[in-house]
Amino acid sequence: MNKENTDSVISYYDINDEWYHKKCYACMIVMDASAEELFHQPVHPFVTSVALLCGCQLHQKNMEKHQFDEVQQSIHKIRMKEVLTKDIVQRKLKSIRISQMIWGTYFINVRLVEVGRLQYEYVDMHTIRIHIPSDEKLEVLKVIDSITSSKNVIKQYFKVEKPQYVCDSWLLSPEIHQLVSKDSNIYQFYELFDVSKGYDCIRDIFDFVYRTKECDYHELAEETSLQRVIKEYLLDGNCIHLGCGILK
Repeated sequence: MNKENTDSVISYYDINDEWYHKKCYACMIVMDASAEELFHQPVHPFVTSVALLCGCQLHQKNMEKHQFDEVQQSIHKIRMKEVLTKDIVQRKLKSIRISQMIWGTYFINVRLVEVGRLQYEYVDMHTIRIHIPSDEKLEVLKVIDSITSSKNVIKQYFKVEKPQYVCDSWLLSPEIHQLVSKDSNIYQFYELFDVSKGYDCIRDIFDFVYRTKECDYHELAEETSLQRVIKEYLLDGNCIHLGCGILK
């Protein structure tokens, strides 16, 4: 991409910060170097962001192909802006993580729609995977309303009728289910699924519960009741596993 195309793509995702443009320009200069020059210097940290920005035209093309309405297009643009900026602005990282870059490709390839509280990923003609955005409370009534409303949206855009909903998440952890109170949102969310135990998800716990990198358990925050109860559980030598759920 040249500078003009870069400005156009960044603006499409409503990123108006001058510093973001400048970081992208600097990265592009490095990427335009010869192979010998490129591999004799550190990789520019903004390469993950620029790689995603290169997918903008494909993103637009795919949304048009699936005949996304203005609501879904707007949601996709908002979520892509989050992908492209959240790690930098909120986590104070130099650029976005590889995991976030991969997450951005889900939007570019139009594997997701968002309906109310939840996001829905097309897996195959029988299966839809639920994702839970972390930007608001997990209120069960909103979850149920989202699932109910999603059926027509999934049928419209993915041509899937009567899908089986699955969800793999730390929020479905069997251990956390035993730790939280029965009137909590996490407990009630778990009860919507038939759950089996998955792999050790301590990285997700660090990421989503504590908003930190891996560290000594003694250093974990205790600002919320969830943080406190999980910290105590981990300090007792226990593991927390991902829950693999099938909607009842």
